[in-house]
Amino acid sequence: MTYPNKYTVTGFKLIPFLMVLILITVIYTVKSYAVVSYSLVGGKYLLLYDNVNVYAVRYSGSEIHTAIVDEKNCRNVTFSVMGTVKSVNVCNNCVYALSKDGDTIMLNEYSVRNDSVYHYTLGNIAVNADYRFCAAEKRICFMTDSGSGHFVCMDIYGEKIYDFSVSDEIIDYTLNYDSQSLYLFGRNNIYCADFLHNGIPQRILSTEDMRTGITVQNNVVFDYSGNMTDISAKTVTYSGITGERNSGVVNGHLCKYENGCIWTFSDNGTKDCVYRIDYGAGVQMCSKDNKVYVLSKSGKLAVINGSEFIFPVAVQNRVEDKIENAPMASVSDTKQNNTEKDSGVVSKSDMSRVEEGTEKVFSVNAYYVDDDKHIIWNIPDTTTIAALKQQITCKNYTMKFYDRNRKSRTSGKLGTGFTMEVYDGDNRVMAYTFSVNGDVTGEGNVNQNDLKLLFEYLAEKTALNDVQYVSADLNGDGNVDCIDVLRMAKKINL
Repeated sequence: MTYPNKYTVTGFKLIPFLMVLILITVIYTVKSYAVVSYSLVGGKYLLLYDNVNVYAVRYSGSEIHTAIVDEKNCRNVTFSVMGTVKSVNVCNNCVYALSKDGDTIMLNEYSVRNDSVYHYTLGNIAVNADYRFCAAEKRICFMTDSGSGHFVCMDIYGEKIYDFSVSDEIIDYTLNYDSQSLYLFGRNNIYCADFLHNGIPQRILSTEDMRTGITVQNNVVFDYSGNMTDISAKTVTYSGITGERNSGVVNGHLCKYENGCIWTFSDNGTKDCVYRIDYGAGVQMCSKDNKVYVLSKSGKLAVINGSEFIFPVAVQNRVEDKIENAPMASVSDTKQNNTEKDSGVVSKSDMSRVEEGTEKVFSVNAYYVDDDKHIIWNIPDTTTIAALKQQITCKNYTMKFYDRNRKSRTSGKLGTGFTMEVYDGDNRVMAYTFSVNGDVTGEGNVNQNDLKLLFEYLAEKTALNDVQYVSADLNGDGNVDCIDVLRMAKKINL
């Protein structure tokens, strides 16, 4: 099969260029997949995260092995400390270790920034039997005895800064890296202390009976006995899932791992499996930047993009203001303003708009919606207006559809750049632009013209607006690259 010369990019015919692109992709193994896995060897690791990185850490004697992990790299580092390692923690792009050398307690700091190790002598101080501690901004804090409620904060040179006591049995404590605050957990109370500014703990919430092993993320407290407490909303959800560090927040959803599945939970206690990954028992899990990290006991580590999770569509029963004269989706000719599918702004939504005292409802039930940019996306190519209407609940509103030239359409296939306006009587209350998978040119189908435009974009000879960019991102990783070219070529049978 041959192709006319007009399908060329920067002097190359389409097919030779595509073959070279495939070869380059195979040679360099481009990692734009939504799930990446690594194998860690040598013993049991502790999965930790701070405000910068995710770490898998293990230690033995005076040696510490650390894997600094993201979806593109797993950098392994081994360093030695003074004395025998007793406990480790992380903060601000550093790995900290408390070690004991004779009767002397040492604080050891490995800096990821400059790949250097620093040792500080704390002296003969009274640390708890488990050597538990939190570190932040060149200071550490620890409870002197398990459950005592007495805490000591000191600088990394061994000088005491201040101490405080809580008249409660403290089960666990941890640092919230989002706010750099110290959280203390009693049997029925949660306290917060700004220990960076010598703050005294304040009780912020009474909650369920908390158990040992607690983490905090995005103002949500997770404990290992199954409680999840939203500090901001002051609500408690019991998941029933117990275990080690097996929880996190993904796109605003509370998630935990159990029995080969990652579950999400609503505030009424219901749960749904949003991603299946069977890593056996004793799994550790955490999340960061809407990515989930799952670590098995055998050292297998998976990094899962949050866009892979299938969350249930939540029905909103709250009153929302109407969008008066809502603008069409804004477009940009720069990459910097392109839609990010895993940013947390774009989400699968039912877009319910219920007016108080009325029966007017509008919801998009099968596609993804970006309310900020007014884009409805993840629409399969060849979808017709009639098929689209079947996936929209529109009660006591009217819908009008237009093509790219603002010509009214009542039937036929959707194309990228088509628009929909929703009216309450004569008032337009909503307006959205459609993005159809692969239809970058907006012709209503996927063909060689779309592939040509994608080549020109990658060669920086043209720009894509927001709806075109989302259409071109066929693998849904938030980037338009050679992987999307290959998928589009396969789609049009090249």
